[in-house]
Amino acid sequence: MKQTYSILQRQVNLQTGKVAVRVCKKGTEEELSKDVNYCKLRSIFNQDLTYYLVKQENEKEVIKILKKKVVEEDDRYVKIK
Repeated sequence: MKQTYSILQRQVNLQTGKVAVRVCKKGTEEELSKDVNYCKLRSIFNQDLTYYLVKQENEKEVIKILKKKVVEEDDRYVKIK
């Protein structure tokens, strides 16, 4: 069985500091390859957006981590850059 991943979008409102995290897309590594490249470009042009790739089984706990003001590196997710 193939591993399923999720792409998470983290948006920080630069005026209020409010952090929002949402699931953009789910799928296998092959299915998400084009979307990962799109997310790289989008985060370059929109500085308040960052994207993360996470295994679907870790999705809920990573969403809680990403909702914090300061995000540190963790083995459960990969920042798409």
